[in-house]
Amino acid sequence: MRDNRVKDYIKPFKVLLESEGTVNSKALLENDYDQTLLSSTNYLVLKPNGFIVLDFLKERMGGAKIIVPQTPLSLTKVRLRFGESLMEAMSDVDSSSATNDHSLRDFEVYLPRYSSSEYAETGYRFLRIDNLSDSDLLLLNVYQTSIYRDLEYVGSFKCSDDRINDIYN
Repeated sequence: MRDNRVKDYIKPFKVLLESEGTVNSKALLENDYDQTLLSSTNYLVLKPNGFIVLDFLKERMGGAKIIVPQTPLSLTKVRLRFGESLMEAMSDVDSSSATNDHSLRDFEVYLPRYSSSEYAETGYRFLRIDNLSDSDLLLLNVYQTSIYRDLEYVGSFKCSDDRINDIYN
């Protein structure tokens, strides 16, 4: 079976939250690297037990592409939490606002140094990344992957509520 969907890579719109000691979070908003680099100095530094929450402005179906440069460890353990809402991205699984029932949205992975890897396939707007290692985590880029079928719209929608019209369009 051939997959006829399109995949786009979207940079974060905003860094919503970051733990104390996080260095250069704006690099994730500025960089346009689609693969790892050996010599870049413009990267985020996330301290051990630190976290960052990214807002991609719009909920999309897809995952996250995470690009890691040279790091102190060959593998850095992180926790990824995807959320349709900020509350969901900040919540633990099995709380009243977050589950892994229909799609994994809260899990731990190891990020290899010099890597460009994609994780998850879920609907989300917000992504929280926690550094679970004892060493700094360096990130060049984090992209939201948006997977969709590029079909022409054949209908239209309009109602008396301008806000609903904006959401639809």
